[in-house]
Amino acid sequence: MASGRVPSARATTQEAFWAWFARNTEFLEQYDTNREPVLDEIGRRLHDVHEGLTFEIGQARDGIYDFIISADGIQDVFPEVVRLAKAAPRIDGWRIISFRPRAIDGSKQTVEYGEMTLSYADLWYRSEDQGEVLGLTLFVQGLSEENEPTVRVIAFLLLDTALREFDVETKIGSINFVPLPEDAETVGLTPFKDLAAEVDRRFPASAQ
Repeated sequence: MASGRVPSARATTQEAFWAWFARNTEFLEQYDTNREPVLDEIGRRLHDVHEGLTFEIGQARDGIYDFIISADGIQDVFPEVVRLAKAAPRIDGWRIISFRPRAIDGSKQTVEYGEMTLSYADLWYRSEDQGEVLGLTLFVQGLSEENEPTVRVIAFLLLDTALREFDVETKIGSINFVPLPEDAETVGLTPFKDLAAEVDRRFPASAQ
């Protein structure tokens, strides 16, 4: 899955973006072999819609290309994601998705960032009821003071795959990071792979 971050810029219409997109699907489908030109051009065009939008592009197992519109976890940009996705026409061979979705099998997800790689197996958690949201303490294998910034980046990406981006920002409250103890299970921690089920129980009306 390829992705891109979009810098700040003036706004234009959502319709103009989709008109360009629909005319250039053959070019966009080269994202894997012609990566930099494709991602740069998408970024430039998306940049004209709103400065906070980001994207991911890839091909699913069913052969359909997925174009994921993301706010990169910034809640103020969520309405822009919704507006752009709603304006999308039907484009043959493409699926337009608002917000990073849950992974089909999150337990197999691995994220590499810099020199560090983490998977679901490396994270355990403890939850706390914080009213309308759920607070989390994430216990991370190998966490240290030096690598905590990297761990945070990876952990938030894994959270998006576990819950989907929208749910992370609207259903999860405070998130704390601590090193994983050797006796995680015996001290009452919960495997990270079980987090989605807990969130869905806690917020049943909006479970995905």
